[in-house]
Amino acid sequence: MARHAMRIEDLLDFRFPGDVQLAPDGRSAALVLSEFDRERNGYRSAIWLAGLESATPRRLTWSGRRDRQPRWSPDGRRLAFLSDRAGEDQVWVLDLAAGGEARQLTARKGGVSAFAWSPEGGRLVLVGRDPRPEPPATPGPDARYITRLRYKANGEGYRDDRRAHLYVADAASGEARQLTSGPWDDGDPAWSPDGTTIAFTSARGDEADPWFGTDLYAIPAAGGDARILVSKSGGISSPAYAPDGRQIAFLAAAGKNSGENVSIWLVSAQGGEASCLTAGFDQHAGCAVGSDLRRDAGGAGPDWIEGGRALLAIFADGPAARVYRIDAATGAATVAAGSGAVAVSSFSASSDGRLVAGICGDALHPAEAWAWAGGDPRPLSAFNADVLANLELAAPEHVPFKSFDGQQIDAWVLRPVGAAPGSRSPLVIEVHGGPHAAYGHGIFHEFQVLAALGYGVLYTNPRGSIGYGEAFTQACVGDWGGGDYQDVMAAADMACTWDWVDPARLGITGGSYGGFMTNWVIGHTTRFAAAVTMRSVVNFFTKYGVSDNGWMHNSRELGGADLWDDEETLFFRSPLRYARNVRTPTLIIHSDEDYRCPLPEGEQLYVALRRLGVPTAFVRFTGENHELSRAGKPANRLERLRQMTAWFDRHLRPRA
Repeated sequence: MARHAMRIEDLLDFRFPGDVQLAPDGRSAALVLSEFDRERNGYRSAIWLAGLESATPRRLTWSGRRDRQPRWSPDGRRLAFLSDRAGEDQVWVLDLAAGGEARQLTARKGGVSAFAWSPEGGRLVLVGRDPRPEPPATPGPDARYITRLRYKANGEGYRDDRRAHLYVADAASGEARQLTSGPWDDGDPAWSPDGTTIAFTSARGDEADPWFGTDLYAIPAAGGDARILVSKSGGISSPAYAPDGRQIAFLAAAGKNSGENVSIWLVSAQGGEASCLTAGFDQHAGCAVGSDLRRDAGGAGPDWIEGGRALLAIFADGPAARVYRIDAATGAATVAAGSGAVAVSSFSASSDGRLVAGICGDALHPAEAWAWAGGDPRPLSAFNADVLANLELAAPEHVPFKSFDGQQIDAWVLRPVGAAPGSRSPLVIEVHGGPHAAYGHGIFHEFQVLAALGYGVLYTNPRGSIGYGEAFTQACVGDWGGGDYQDVMAAADMACTWDWVDPARLGITGGSYGGFMTNWVIGHTTRFAAAVTMRSVVNFFTKYGVSDNGWMHNSRELGGADLWDDEETLFFRSPLRYARNVRTPTLIIHSDEDYRCPLPEGEQLYVALRRLGVPTAFVRFTGENHELSRAGKPANRLERLRQMTAWFDRHLRPRA
């Protein structure tokens, strides 16, 4: 069968492994495989088992719904997981030693969102929301009484007063008792090695909301009062007890400033002052490398290994993300898994650290499950091999350049697939979101579709991107539309020197912060012949009160000014101010349930450009949120790409 360039509809053929969990004996690993559910216009997932000596995983669950979060019992005989097959997410258990079907362990009203086995395997700690109240016998007024500052959240909708708390369940009967309560959310539980205590994170201040930063608490597993161990203004996540139970490692930023590195910290299990273990390692913990062909919900560390002598965690490394070994005494960092031009998005490891299993991909291959023994990789899955065998992909070329002030900026370009030698082609510049995210060693179906249609695709990591040290990541804070804009324009200048690019047919696109930058660019230059702005920001005044994080995000990203402190800065940084300068034909794509960059942001730009006579169209997706391009309904993801490419086809006139 002849290979073909990437088509929009090829998206639905891809499958997405994630959340690899090594078995205690190190001979196999459980993983989640997510797929498009064409009939339901959604997604389904199942648990699979991969042997470390075989690249042919076998399927364990067949519910046809969403089975996820597999976790091994300490003895390796049972595999618990979450499933919505009976309605709400509940814990189900497979007895791998005895065989047979999975049995439902929990049946709590409100469901279960996360869980963890106790060290001896006889109990589970659960995270679950308060049950929904019973509807009144007689319908009442349709009114919502709101007292929380963050009363809505993207992907969640309008929030009620139900809170998430901890429960301890018997691993045989599923009978659970509530461990925490109160007007706050508790989560991220971790057992102490002796099974007597559970550490967890919670926000319990005047504004009991995780957005303000979670603190670290501990509570007796048998019940009792929770006590705070340490507070970090930058928020705490992923606590993990050391093997001897004396210390707890966790992830946090030093403060609340945007662009700060998330680092590994250590604190006594009794509480007290925390110390930053990775203060000398100027990188951010976690994978920030984007891809629209990845659905992974696994862990990024920190995981203790070698009896407490070291920890493993994923850290950014320019356009890559790798698993690093961090010496527990010195903080020295060395690569443990994922060397080369790859991005590791999650992992689990053996207690001695000699074996690591994780989800890893690159710019030409969607992420698959891999194992590393002594750093040497071997595949655990090849779910997308057949799809890739039929595709002719555009290989990215690394084209770093110096910006206006001499700052080195990473960039990559995909050349048009099948372009005639000596011809000139249109080129689209893609701007990532965040702004504290990154492009790099991650494949994008969207980029490959554009290249297949005759477009060059240039994508860059302007200042503000993660992976190049904290100072670089913070360089756009308080300067949105300043140096970052000049980085994007320097990339355009570079592209226009290439003999295969037509400088008169440049396009630009991006979502979220990338949408902001698209709006900013077309308000400050007429060099681009077409623009597609998605889930964007246009007005920092309106975003302040209608976004789920506007009141906080505005202040942190724009230099600390609140709404009434510096109105000129907010207006100066708002792309809507410069709409009268726009001449570029612009397509606006927005979703009506986007609570991060809400729908009125796109509507304001559309009305302004229409009144000013700029060729403009507005595509509004119903029932979608900020994650449309990565997790939206399959039909809507395809339609978004059809609308984008049709707009560029209309205004950039690529080859036939």
